[in-house]
Amino acid sequence: MSVLTIRLDDRLGEALAYLQANAGGASKSQVTRDALLAAEQAAKRAALRAESRALTADTADQAAIRELTAEMAGVNAW
Repeated sequence: MSVLTIRLDDRLGEALAYLQANAGGASKSQVTRDALLAAEQAAKRAALRAESRALTADTADQAAIRELTAEMAGVNAW
């Protein structure tokens, strides 16, 4: 486990106080850990959304999907 020491300006101090007040008495350390994990999750979701938009915008990929869908429409598994 590593240790992180940060200096908070007034805005960050207010943000930490707000998060701590709304975290049911959690410590500053726990609120900070939770915020870091939430930021990581948000960044990963943003990256997935960007990748999804890129894939959706890929005209060659979309043409292949339409072709496969048309081909599969004639296949009856039952």
